[in-house]
Amino acid sequence: MRVMTTGLEKAESLLLSLEEILASPKFDSSKFLLPEYKFYTNLFFQLLEFHHRWGISWRENLLALKDALSVDLSYERKIQKGKRLSLLQMLLMAFFTWMIFAWAYFQFAGELKLSTARLFLLWQLLGAIVLLLGIHFARIKIFEEFEALLTSFVKVRIYLRVGMPLGEAWHAGAIDSLKAHLKERRAKLILRQLTTLLESIRQGGGRGEEQCNEIARQLVDYQAERFSFFERVLAFLSFFVMALFFMGSYLGLMISFLQNLFH
Repeated sequence: MRVMTTGLEKAESLLLSLEEILASPKFDSSKFLLPEYKFYTNLFFQLLEFHHRWGISWRENLLALKDALSVDLSYERKIQKGKRLSLLQMLLMAFFTWMIFAWAYFQFAGELKLSTARLFLLWQLLGAIVLLLGIHFARIKIFEEFEALLTSFVKVRIYLRVGMPLGEAWHAGAIDSLKAHLKERRAKLILRQLTTLLESIRQGGGRGEEQCNEIARQLVDYQAERFSFFERVLAFLSFFVMALFFMGSYLGLMISFLQNLFH
C-alpha cells in the first residue's frame, strides 16, 4: 500500500518500511504503508513485480535499494539541519530586534511610529521568504546532477542484479539522457564509469559487482563534495539575508527612533 506524506518524513518512513520488510520471512508489502519518495517507491514495486513474475530473489536487491536510500537520507538530514540552523539564526535576530523595539516603545511612548515598525516587519518577512526560496533553488541546482546519477546507478545496479537485459538496464538508467545533459566534470566521469561497466558486461558477462562498488564509493565522495559546496552557499545566503533584511531592519528601527526622539 502506498501513502503520501511530506518532507523528510517520506524518506524516513520508507526506510523503516524497507527494514521491516527485510526482517519479515516473506516479500509482502501489503502489510506496510509505503510513502512515495523520489524513484525508490516505484523501484520497490518493480522488484515486487520481478519477484512475483519470475521468482527472482528479492532480499539482496532490496538490501541494495535500502542502502541507496540510506545514503540519500543521510544528506537530506544534513540539508534540513543546515536549513533549520539558518532559520534559527534569523528568528533569534528578529526576536532581538523586536524586544529592543518593544522596550523602546514603552520607555518612550509616542516616539516610535507603529506604521514604520510594520514596514520593517514586512521587510523581515520578505527576508525570510528570500532565504527559503534561495535554499530551495540552491538545493535543486547543486544536487541536481548528483541525484540524477544516483537514480541512474541504483536502477542499473538493481536491473543487473535481477538479470534483466542490458538494454533495459541502459534504458532504466536513462544513460543517453544523462550523456546529453550532465555538465559537471565529476558527474561526467562517474557516468563514463557506469557506461564502461555496462560495456564490459556486454562483452564479458557477469554482474560487475566490484565495479558497482567502486562507482558507489565515487558517488559517496561526489555527494560529500556537493554538500560541502551547498554549505558554503547556505552560509552566504544566511549572511546576505541577515545583513540586508534583519540587521538592516534593526538599524532602520534605531535610526527612525532617534529621528523621532530628537525632533
